[in-house]
Amino acid sequence: MQTLTAQSRNEIETTRRYSARYAFHDLVVRPLLSGSSKTLRRSIFDILERLDGPIRSIIDISAGDDPLIAELGELFDAEIYLANDICIESLYKLRHYIPLSGRFIGTNFDALNLPENLPCFDLAIAKNVIHHMTSGREMEQLLSNLDRVSKNILVVDIEDPACGSWQGRAWKFYYSCFLHDQGHRFVRQQEFRDIINQYFLSSTIYFKTTHTSKGTFMLALISRTIETKGSHILQTTPFHRFSVARF
Repeated sequence: MQTLTAQSRNEIETTRRYSARYAFHDLVVRPLLSGSSKTLRRSIFDILERLDGPIRSIIDISAGDDPLIAELGELFDAEIYLANDICIESLYKLRHYIPLSGRFIGTNFDALNLPENLPCFDLAIAKNVIHHMTSGREMEQLLSNLDRVSKNILVVDIEDPACGSWQGRAWKFYYSCFLHDQGHRFVRQQEFRDIINQYFLSSTIYFKTTHTSKGTFMLALISRTIETKGSHILQTTPFHRFSVARF
């Protein structure tokens, strides 16, 4: 059995306790955010155009129920794309967005405690994860895991709403007070850049920002071209439309 951090336990408990509110969010609020999501998607696809070489395997270390992983899998025609999340309920919701394909895998691990024997992927996604880290030690552990499991890394997070528009502050209030989202450590753009630059000193890094109705999103693409970093060795049994596999 995996060891969960206190933050991860809170995430799971909150999702279950406020499941009715999350259902309301999915049915009523999420469709209203489609414009913001499309704007962010375009920025993600744009920055990923900087990558060299094929992207044959992708992992999203905290996918939630966001089908981004499937969209990128189809975009790159990846041989395998893996969605991981600590909350199994989110993965069950995600399966409804995934087309029938043996290339998709779902796993249920804490993003801070990914298995040591997890293979190295061509691309790792960490979207809206940084503001869920509760300490510098957790931040370093997160970045260390990303560094270990992939050759190229895309980090996406929303800038601290306190220094943004009133819409961003309103959405933060909604997520924090209505949905009781457990992510509270928001950073500003310079701090975001400092965190990425200090950890990935020897990598090529591209930064980008995009403004949406929910606030300003910060993107960092960390690219490593060393062949031994991304070995693309992923041996697994073909999976059904949705499967939770533990490596």
